[in-house]
Amino acid sequence: MRALPFTLSFALTFTSALALADTSVGRAAAREIVLEYSAPNGGKLVLDEQVRFTGWKPGDRLFRIVDDGAITIAQVGEGASIDGLVNNWYTDAAGTRVFGGSLTPFRFSADFDGDGTPEVATVSFAADFQIRVRIGDSELLMRPAGGAYLSQKGGNVSAHLETVFGIPMLKIGSHPEACSDYFDTYVSYAGGKAQVALELGGLADPPVHSTPSVKFEPKTRTAVVSQTNSEEDEKGGVHVHKSVTRYHLVGGVFRK
Repeated sequence: MRALPFTLSFALTFTSALALADTSVGRAAAREIVLEYSAPNGGKLVLDEQVRFTGWKPGDRLFRIVDDGAITIAQVGEGASIDGLVNNWYTDAAGTRVFGGSLTPFRFSADFDGDGTPEVATVSFAADFQIRVRIGDSELLMRPAGGAYLSQKGGNVSAHLETVFGIPMLKIGSHPEACSDYFDTYVSYAGGKAQVALELGGLADPPVHSTPSVKFEPKTRTAVVSQTNSEEDEKGGVHVHKSVTRYHLVGGVFRK
């Protein structure tokens, strides 16, 4: 552990106070929450003070990744680097110090594999700036969108619990607030393994746009993915092309 001689307030993306995220099946989050962990990608060693991450305020309620226990932030402490993760120390309402890199606003409980026993899932960031999705004892790493467009490592992530054909799945989104690629990815859990079930990739880089959408058809257990590509020419005309692909759900994964 390496303590930093200051609080990394200048590197934080602060959020408004969070309600406790009861995200079991049938409960929707009160509002959109976006978690950020990123740094410039200049081909050099990233300095701790260059890392941008979501910061929390007194009153915010989060979950410990290690045991999914809920805590309420009482005080913001100094910055630190632990096991490659840069974040702040916090003190919870019980007076216990907790490292911010071990906390997440995304905690879900559902019977992901249909065996009658709920699994706990969390979504956070790893030290290598990848999105880390954990369901049960399984871990899935995903690169956030926007790295190449924004010349950065990491990015942002949002997470929701959805039900597809009666099967709980995580919907993981990464949508940079700039001209860039973006994605929404459905993650399923089968055979004790978290896996990518369906990827929806888009692009927002005017004058070029590529917008995905999906319609789930329960009778055939298929996902119909539409991709609308548009580009504006020099005269202001817009050229649109739309493609449609049908995927069948097999073993928790949508396949052509």
